[in-house]
Amino acid sequence: MGLSEETVARIEALKDGDGTDDLIGFLCGLPPEADRNWELALTRLIEQAPGRRDDLGTIVKMDERDIDCEDAEFVRFSAFFARCTYHRRQGNVTTFGSLLRDHEEFSERGMYPHLQALHAKKGKTLQSYEAAIEHGREAVERIGEDHAGVAHSLAGGIARALEDEKAERLGYDPEALLAEAERYVKSAIDQSDYPKFKMTLGRILALQGDYDRALERIHEAIDGEDDAKDDYALRVINYRMYESRVRLGKYREQVEAGQREIENQQEAFEAELAEAIEEIQGVRDESKERLERLQAQTLQFLGFFSTLLAVVIATITIAVQFTLVEAASLIVVLTGGLFTAFGGFTIMLPIEDAREKSTRLALLGIGLLLVGFAMVAVVRLLL
Repeated sequence: MGLSEETVARIEALKDGDGTDDLIGFLCGLPPEADRNWELALTRLIEQAPGRRDDLGTIVKMDERDIDCEDAEFVRFSAFFARCTYHRRQGNVTTFGSLLRDHEEFSERGMYPHLQALHAKKGKTLQSYEAAIEHGREAVERIGEDHAGVAHSLAGGIARALEDEKAERLGYDPEALLAEAERYVKSAIDQSDYPKFKMTLGRILALQGDYDRALERIHEAIDGEDDAKDDYALRVINYRMYESRVRLGKYREQVEAGQREIENQQEAFEAELAEAIEEIQGVRDESKERLERLQAQTLQFLGFFSTLLAVVIATITIAVQFTLVEAASLIVVLTGGLFTAFGGFTIMLPIEDAREKSTRLALLGIGLLLVGFAMVAVVRLLL
């Protein structure tokens, strides 16, 4: 797709023209506005003959009865489109917007919402983001997806909303929008090898996280631009700006991935540390319990041997000083007292499995005390 040599030659001849007749003749012979070559011819006209923009403005304001063409409105709208394109490319956003407001009589033309979408993409308000998408969709509906310029404009409007994180605030589904943008920009590229289309594809690839392919497309766009055009520098600067944004996004993703890795490692370390602390705590508790048990057992042994020693010494003393019957009675009382004291002492020790035995020992001691006292009482009665 592209302009014929004849059309290019006619545009070249218009550069040195004056008045409106030659322009009207050229505009009248253009293909329908739904044809991509219509937009390309008008764009080239304003690039090659920017000095004729005032003559184009005169045609826009002319009475259609004074225009020598079967479709006079088509001629006026073509001149209007060319003037809008000039101001858009020059960055005259205010003038561009004024033209659209002052000539709403063209609002039913198929390419009018396309101009509205292009103007909205220059704004920074939330409403401008929405307008760029909705006017772009309306243009696609009127003109068709097979118009590369219209399809690309919609893709660019969507990419801009996603890049500036406005899609969700406007109630759009970001994933669905991204798929829609990819579809339209690829449709535009299938129809035309225009550098800016590749630039927009690079932006969409970056939004998908494919930064390397995005940079490849942007570099293709830069290499494909014609350095002979007046706006070449502005276009390349714009491409470089997006290249920087893509590189920044790539580095940010790498940094975030590194941070996530560090956080994961930190979480794993903290989990291992907590597990180790818990294990150490368990070992400490177990060691403490074993120490307490050992201390209790040591005290038990000391108590047992002390009791045994006391019984032996007391028994020997009683056996020497008293008669056999009296000695036996006193030894029973002594043994019962010692068993009771030893059993009670063991019960107070922190050894749960020994408490039952200690209780039985204490009860045995009490029993022996009772028997011993009874024997002493009987012996005294007999004596």
